[in-house]
Amino acid sequence: MMKKLAFCFDGTWNKVTSGFPSNVSKIARAIEEEHAGSQQTVFYDEGVGTHELGNLTGKLVNKISGALGFGLQQNVIEAYTFLILNYQPGDEIYVFGFSRGAFTARSFVGLIRNVGILPKRRLFNIREVLEQYRSRSPEEHPSSFRSCELRYKLCPHLLLPGDAEWRSKLDTKYDGNTTELSISYLGVWDTVGALGLPKRLGLSKAINRKYQFHDTRLSGFVKAARHAVAADEMRRTFEPALWTNLQELNSRSENKKYLQKIFPGTHSAVGGGGPHVGLSDGPLEWIYKGAREAGLGFDTALGSPLFGLLPDHRAPLFNEEGKYGWSIGDKFLGAGLRPRNFSSVSIEQIDETINRRWHDPNMENSGDGNYRPASLMDWHDYIKSSPPKTNIDLDEEIFDGICHNNRDLRTPKSVKTYIVQATDRWPDIAEKFGYARDFWKAIFLFNFDACRVYKPEELYASREILIPIY
Repeated sequence: MMKKLAFCFDGTWNKVTSGFPSNVSKIARAIEEEHAGSQQTVFYDEGVGTHELGNLTGKLVNKISGALGFGLQQNVIEAYTFLILNYQPGDEIYVFGFSRGAFTARSFVGLIRNVGILPKRRLFNIREVLEQYRSRSPEEHPSSFRSCELRYKLCPHLLLPGDAEWRSKLDTKYDGNTTELSISYLGVWDTVGALGLPKRLGLSKAINRKYQFHDTRLSGFVKAARHAVAADEMRRTFEPALWTNLQELNSRSENKKYLQKIFPGTHSAVGGGGPHVGLSDGPLEWIYKGAREAGLGFDTALGSPLFGLLPDHRAPLFNEEGKYGWSIGDKFLGAGLRPRNFSSVSIEQIDETINRRWHDPNMENSGDGNYRPASLMDWHDYIKSSPPKTNIDLDEEIFDGICHNNRDLRTPKSVKTYIVQATDRWPDIAEKFGYARDFWKAIFLFNFDACRVYKPEELYASREILIPIY
């Protein structure tokens, strides 16, 4: 029976037993054991900097190793070993990661793209393929003669892009009777690309050289991919590794299957792992839904980490309790602070929650104040001139007396609050308050104007909405 193998690489300093799980941890725990007749198997890897070191020195080592990405290579090796021992031709592969776990995830995919998947009987060749992967120049393409030759020698049962043409030219007896290998889905949160010492520190070039072999480029070998990026992270050791070839990849696919979105929040406020989940729930929902569209099954029932998601654009930019700015420790481990620069991204890559937070007048009185992300300075004029819009209108004949026209609502006599239940639909809520079912549009528009709900499908359980009483 065909399997679906899901690889989950957690973020820096994150692990599955954390009191506040990251988005990767939630994904790992929500994947069903079986879906659509296929067994689903999960490999979970704790983030770098999570070794059990109890004393003060050990904790400092964890902090530093996490900030610099040490230990990432071993994580890739462990995942690749698991893949060799569990993969059968025809199985589907899904990969997730956050922070340096996202870099690990992308490097893991790059390893497979370069060397293929060894059969179990060739597990002893793992050192050979890893050495070839490490020794290649960063510019060497997976379709190079050297890479094709290695894959034909060690994993002739699988076919990667470029292999068929290469093998047919080299071997006249090649019959093409092999399984095409691909990654079904790659979902990552805020990939941190800087490994090793910051460039401005002495000896950094020599020490960092050994980290430069990782291939994290996105290619058509991955069938669909999503990357959620933090707009408000400023630590220099947490520079994002963006995908820059999305337009090229999407031009070759029927639908836009390769997406990258910038969300409000700092690093962990996008990838999760703290008590405030309002901002991280949005990227979590976006990436898990992409995986679901790609065929992976999730448990979203009561008790699942995906049950009760409640995205909130008003949530704190820092997902730690009582934190509203960068600390001295952040500046030290981050080797200084500076805004990210997204001047090269397209407007489609700026998520609508950026726009919502900017235009929400309630943000003025929040702990963070008015939202004006420095990383998107080049886009400020565009965002300022583009407030959120909706295409929901009212029928004047039906709603005569509550609106000036088909959009501008009159001031109600009073306003009640209501907590949305898991089974609620907009027409049901209208009936609960004595209105006709069609009146849901007026309730929705009232909440849209109050910056509470922006789309009818965003009626999340436990969300507080406003009910106008006319």
